[in-house]
Amino acid sequence: MLVGFFMFAGCLTLYVANVRAGRTLHKSMLHNVLQSPMAFFDTTPSGRVLNRFGKDVDVVDNTIAHSIKNWIRLVMMVCTAPIVIGMATPLYLPLLIPKAIIYFAAQVGFTTTYFNVCYDCTVSIKDGSCL
Repeated sequence: MLVGFFMFAGCLTLYVANVRAGRTLHKSMLHNVLQSPMAFFDTTPSGRVLNRFGKDVDVVDNTIAHSIKNWIRLVMMVCTAPIVIGMATPLYLPLLIPKAIIYFAAQVGFTTTYFNVCYDCTVSIKDGSCL
């Protein structure tokens, strides 16, 4: 019963936030289009403006909502997995903290190295030496 309540509350919160984001995007887009100079309407077909509105609102309504829902689900699975394993095997819990420290240290090292390599490769591509 409690799980159902939290699932309902999470879905309702996601729905309300999604509607609010779509409304905000639409209002700001409409305001910017209506504030455009008349030359914009002379050179841009109305169909292109309508397609742009439809595509952006579709992305906010569908793509972003599913991405957020999947991210929340992933975070919950990652957070609850050690708890379930710890309940089944209590000897696992003392090892969890050192494993987490090693994992985060490796993640920080990898991220730093990755961005340095990407930056070096970008600089060398501009010079023509990475090709």
